[in-house]
Amino acid sequence: YKGLLALAHQHQHTRWLAGFEASGEKTVVLGAKSHVELRDIAAAAEAMGLPTHAVCDAGRTEVEPGALTVVGVVGPAALVDQVTGHLRTL
Repeated sequence: YKGLLALAHQHQHTRWLAGFEASGEKTVVLGAKSHVELRDIAAAAEAMGLPTHAVCDAGRTEVEPGALTVVGVVGPAALVDQVTGHLRTL
């Protein structure tokens, strides 16, 4: 969240961020099939100008250090859905 917050301010998306915070900070968790799909989602979101933050695992559990495990995307639901609408909720 902190990484996305900084990006939202950096990209002048403070209106989106304010709406996110005012609406209770709705968070939806979706599942991707692979790290390649996560990278594709991040690239598509960035191409649309959406603030995007990728998180790589520290490797303290069974996940390989540096493995891409999460991509956060902030923006209006209609725009985010264009990138993530095909994914299933977890």
